[in-house]
Amino acid sequence: MKVVPKRSNDFQKVIYYVRKHIAPDAVVRESVMLTDKITGEPREVDVLVEGTMGGERLAIAIEVRGHARKPGVQWVEEVRGKYQDLPVDKVVMVSRSGFTASALTKAASYGIEALTPLEEISRYGPLSKLTGIEVATRSVRGVRLVQGFVDFADHHEPVAVMANSALFHRDGTEFGTVEMVCNDSMSKPDAFDIYDVAKPEHTAYKFTLEGVLLTRGDTGETFTPHLRIQADGSLHPIKRLTTVWEVEVIQESIELKHGVMRGLPFAYGSIDISGEKRLVFVAGEQMGEPLTDEEMLEAVVQADGEYS
Repeated sequence: MKVVPKRSNDFQKVIYYVRKHIAPDAVVRESVMLTDKITGEPREVDVLVEGTMGGERLAIAIEVRGHARKPGVQWVEEVRGKYQDLPVDKVVMVSRSGFTASALTKAASYGIEALTPLEEISRYGPLSKLTGIEVATRSVRGVRLVQGFVDFADHHEPVAVMANSALFHRDGTEFGTVEMVCNDSMSKPDAFDIYDVAKPEHTAYKFTLEGVLLTRGDTGETFTPHLRIQADGSLHPIKRLTTVWEVEVIQESIELKHGVMRGLPFAYGSIDISGEKRLVFVAGEQMGEPLTDEEMLEAVVQADGEYS
């Protein structure tokens, strides 16, 4: 699953992942900016497939449209004009709903490939019964509770910690709060260990940060933050922070559609999350014997894209 960026759309994301699965040895990128050879201005390519053949670099641009209505000649002419001065070797247009007859004729005259995924898959295949999935989306609201352990000379012990408790460098310079460290850690999942995750229906998560290390913005050096113990005013390094976060959990269903691309059946669907983003689900079914490296590269370079 993937959250769709602003410049993307659901079907573009689907085609990107399917192409990436079909061509694992090629470089497949989405929403790539290429420079117009005449104007020097950047132009966006929906999906770009890059490989080499005989030592020569080849680039295939894929333009994707997920509209319910079949695109006509106008889109073909727009795509042709866009790519006349971009550094690509081949252009492929993919439309979820197909093309008008005149659009197919015009695309062929320009040497542009116009493709439409089939909407059928084998009723005996692994994806045949995959018509929908249940997902739970979670939005972190903030720190509800913090517990801390700090190091003394020969032991460590729990201390009272609040989200707004001040943090210090070893020299006594104040630089932030416990909540700031917690927020920073939540944005970097590899910076902490999951101590205990609540069940989906619960509204709280609990994480433990072991051996807290931060990076100074001015020097780039890592350091251990210190807490001031109120009893004597002394500073002690943080050994561990356990934080409980308030979260919002929403259970939803994604209805899946199906298609076939270059012999690869796939299922896809999407939903809105948090009112601002889209979550896209793509599942592919591997069929037949895997291609050799040479066959895979040849398929990518040719980009014949026939659907079966």
